Amino acid sequence: MHTIVACSTPPGQSGIAVVRLSGPSVKKIVKKITHQQVPPAKTPTLLRLYDNKQLFDQAIVTFYKKNFSYTGEDLVEISCHGNPFIVDKIIDLSLKAGAEIAQPGEFTKRSFLNNKISIDQAESISSLIHSKSDMGVKLAAKNLDGHLNISLKKIKNELIKTIAALEFNLDISEDDLMPNFMPDLIDYISLLENQVKESIDYFETTKLFTRGASVVIVGPPNAGKSTLFNKLSKSDKAIVTEIPGTTRDVLENHINLSGINLVLKDTAGIRKTKNKVEFEGVTRAKKEIKNSDLIICLGNKETNKNLKQSKTIFVFNKIDKNQPNGTYDLNISALKNINIEKLIDLLSKKLLNSNQQQPEVIIISTRQRTHLKMALKFIKAAHKNLLNNMGLEVVASDLYLVLNNLDLITNITEKEEILNSIFAQFCVGK
Repeated sequence: MHTIVACSTPPGQSGIAVVRLSGPSVKKIVKKITHQQVPPAKTPTLLRLYDNKQLFDQAIVTFYKKNFSYTGEDLVEISCHGNPFIVDKIIDLSLKAGAEIAQPGEFTKRSFLNNKISIDQAESISSLIHSKSDMGVKLAAKNLDGHLNISLKKIKNELIKTIAALEFNLDISEDDLMPNFMPDLIDYISLLENQVKESIDYFETTKLFTRGASVVIVGPPNAGKSTLFNKLSKSDKAIVTEIPGTTRDVLENHINLSGINLVLKDTAGIRKTKNKVEFEGVTRAKKEIKNSDLIICLGNKETNKNLKQSKTIFVFNKIDKNQPNGTYDLNISALKNINIEKLIDLLSKKLLNSNQQQPEVIIISTRQRTHLKMALKFIKAAHKNLLNNMGLEVVASDLYLVLNNLDLITNITEKEEILNSIFAQFCVGK
């Protein structure tokens, strides 16, 4: 493989910046820039950096042999002063010496290809970098430490034992099966089905911790949406007037709620209108409703049956002025700060599903969920075929497909296009 180079720290000015090189030519390239041999492995050393004979910086240079590096290749990290001109100079000199610019996620991709990490650990690294909450960081770190691999291995070991027992009994008549074999098999498959389903369901909660949540405030014009938006976001970002249709575009603000990063969105009042600008605002509001994780509707349940009940909180605003007409989850006054804390508590409970227990298997990526969903599909098929007496051969075939999909979650032999999709989400230099 060719040698790659990239800056692993964010662009801009800083105290230090880290330029990373990985591949067979790192020693040659570093010698050309420093006019010295690469320092001994894992020995940070202060060296001068030269453009030909012109000194342009001093940096801490650390060399890692391939057996002990992040990528599984010879790797060098140059910790220079965080001036973009210095960083660009190091990268430019490295390119002139034969390196190539790293693609997004290429350092981690090489780590995976060199068997330093599994595919699920690579996804955990990405999640660790991008998580929007403390809990998201903890879940990603847990899986990076091998938790997902270990928990799946327990399931797979039991599954392998079950398949082995099935294979043993394939050539035996039903009268000669091991005692309680069929009832125990049904119980095991039911237990496995529940276990996998719990992990799939919990992924929605995991997404909130790792990616954050979109919460949109909707309702008719002049319902107090902008006042509530300002109250919840503790800002005066939204213009508030008595004139219906004041809000024409979607306003956003980031807030933290129970450790979850929320993108709170104020939308145009939904009504029929001939005003082209307002019509566009209503169209955007409907789009936000479709893509949201949770909806705060300033309207009753009866007149908003088109909204998904499970992800909507129906709120009556302006309780200080009027009485509610219809069914609501909560009555508030955003202007007078009445029951705002109750609304925040309801938001938290609705998002986090406080009754939900953390499962043994915690998945953190859409790819992992896809394979787990396929595994669940074949578990259900095995259960159905077993109850319908379709034969142990059919059940064994279903369970092999379950095992195959569980393997794909942590397997290190993925197709190239899947790898590219995963690692393209990384930042350059990681």
